Formats: sequence, C-alpha cells, structure tokens
Amino acid sequence: MLTLYFLIGTIIGSFLTLVAWRVPRGESIIAPRSHCDNCQHRLGTNDLIPILSFSLNKGRCRYCKKRLSPVLLLGEITAGLLSVSCFYFSGTRSQLIFSLSLLAFCLCFSLMDLFYHAIHFPTFIIFAIYLSGISFFYSHSILDWKSALFTASIFYLFSSLTHSFGCGDVDLLVLCALLFGSWRLGQVIMLACGLCLLTYPILYHHKVHQIAFIPYLSVALFILYFWH
Repeated sequence: MLTLYFLIGTIIGSFLTLVAWRVPRGESIIAPRSHCDNCQHRLGTNDLIPILSFSLNKGRCRYCKKRLSPVLLLGEITAGLLSVSCFYFSGTRSQLIFSLSLLAFCLCFSLMDLFYHAIHFPTFIIFAIYLSGISFFYSHSILDWKSALFTASIFYLFSSLTHSFGCGDVDLLVLCALLFGSWRLGQVIMLACGLCLLTYPILYHHKVHQIAFIPYLSVALFILYFWH
C-alpha cells in the first residue's frame, strides 16, 4: 500500500509542478498539452511518467536534449514521500483530507518560490480559503483570527521596512497563524530558520544570493504538524 501511496503522491507532485510553472506566467494548466519549453515539442505519455521519465532521459528533454531543472524531479519525489507520510500518520479521514490538502498547498507554493521567487496571489487565496474551510468544517478546528491579524500587522510592516521577508513568505505565515495559532507559528519560524542555516553553506557555495524561504517554512510546517 505504501508503494501505491507513493505513486499517487508523485502524480500529484507532477501536476502541482505544472500548476506552479504555468499559473504565474498566465498560462492555462489545461491547454496546450505538456511540452518542452525549449523546443516546444509535445510530450508523449512516456515522457510524463513521474520520476521514471526524468531518470531514463538523464534529466534532459528527449527531443532537444536541453537539461531540465532538477526541481521537477525534486517536486515529484517530495510529493511521493510526503504522501506516504499523510496516509501513514493520519488517524482519521478528516485528518487525511487536511494533510493531503496541506501537502498540495505547501508543495505548489514552494515550487513557485523556487521557480520565480514569488507566488501567484489569487491562487494562494483560493488555496487558503479551501484549507481554512477544511480545517473548520472537517477537523472542527477554530480559526485563530486574532493571531492572523497580529501576524499580518507585524510581519507586513517588518517586510516593508527591512525587505528581509517576501510578501509570499508573510502570506504563508499569516495563514499558518490562522490555522494553528501563534505558538505553532513561532515554532515554524524557528525551525525554518534552523533548516535554512543548515543548508546555507551549500547555497553560498553555489552562489545563491536570493533564498527561496517558502520551502523551508513548508518543511517546518509539515514536520511540526505530524510531530503534534
């Protein structure tokens, strides 16, 4: 069963990668069909098998041989592993629905941040409303509006003055405060900063000057969600 859950996750990850790549560019996720952005060749069924097609083609387009972004493979593997975690750790159906929705949300906007260092705000609002609705109606969790408003007032001001946080980072922090409260928010920030510091030598070595912080926040949020 775990293998099936992993495969389901990779399919979700492949679709969310498409969403994260196309939506900020104003493109439809339905048409045109999946194609290589370099040579525009339409991809066949064999080219769309998660993980396997990337590996067999050695990370390159099968037609023009242009190297593909490793983020594509990373998104599929991450979605597969986290999907297994969702099915394994969720004790009830409502928890499973919420955890899979949280997975889709975190992965989609982490990929957007990695691709563009920005998020598509209308899509974020749709996801945020959906997650809030599931949390309230299925998990019967009370939304913490006070923590969300306090977080918004502090971090949006801090971001505008210091430019150390992107608006997408703050949007995610506000939603985290709304769903889980200020105490969990503080834990998420601390863990995300710790993870960022651990990987900073690698980023510095590869001369990465602009760090995508949403992936760190997302990983921290998922760890703490399942931990508790």
